[in-house]
Amino acid sequence: MKTLSKVIIALLGSSLLVGCGGYFSEQEATNGDAPTLSSCEMKATIDDFEDSNNKITEQEGRGGWIYSYKDGLGTEIEFPDGDFRVYPGGVGGSKYAARFRGTTAKSGGDIYAGLGFNLSPAEGATYDASKYTGVTFLAKRGSKDAVGVVRFNVADVNTDPAGKICTECHNHFGTPVKLTDEWVRYVIYFDEMEQRSGWGMPRPDSIDSSSLIAFAWQTTIPNIKYDFLIDDVRFIGACNEEFLTPREEKTSEPAPAPAASEEPAPSEEPAPAADEAATDESASDDAGAASDDAESENSESTES
Repeated sequence: MKTLSKVIIALLGSSLLVGCGGYFSEQEATNGDAPTLSSCEMKATIDDFEDSNNKITEQEGRGGWIYSYKDGLGTEIEFPDGDFRVYPGGVGGSKYAARFRGTTAKSGGDIYAGLGFNLSPAEGATYDASKYTGVTFLAKRGSKDAVGVVRFNVADVNTDPAGKICTECHNHFGTPVKLTDEWVRYVIYFDEMEQRSGWGMPRPDSIDSSSLIAFAWQTTIPNIKYDFLIDDVRFIGACNEEFLTPREEKTSEPAPAPAASEEPAPSEEPAPAADEAATDESASDDAGAASDDAESENSESTES
């Protein structure tokens, strides 16, 4: 099974984390100052919340609404209650971040709550992000008794009903994100994200980055408290970002041809493919120590 996500733990004194099926590498901690962005990185910024409104930054053809959603089974959203609003205190002394806090229902079916961004200003329209390779953002847990992991999802034309392709929708490509109590930078590549196993139609090999619809941070674990903050969300891969580490080249070597004197091996029936393994890891903090196996068992229901 391929690696789910490549995560750089980079900011404000964070220590190395391992988990969630991804690759985690520790970078030198920075100071508390907000990073200086190149003009290219500024254009790649999806939102830093400093304009304190309920839309992502309007540039490069983007400008969709920021929204929250939940199931109808008893899940509650405590902040923001109603329309999205920013929360005071962002990374490195910035004014604002996004915060999402509440509790999930105890039982009853497909349980979920999430905070999402529509990328295009036109409802249901797609956004071409093919010049980018992924997304980076900073995140942290808002309280110590909150669940320690959320799932980052990317809805595209194949998985969102707005694309008018899927017959079993909302199984978006995504990856679990393990949270700490300090600001941490996460780097997630499109080609390392996966759909959940066992459901969803269609099931393409990868995200269609030329036709993205929305991003969302979501939990599907029942009977837990969730509380997390997000800041400085932007695309990566087009700006020679200094914090990105080189990725390993994926190469495949052809099998050597048999020697002329060797008898060819008899043909065999191919073995059946093994079932896809569950990908989420357990969240391991106090009351937030709910298993991501529970998250894997619940069907994804991200709205966009």
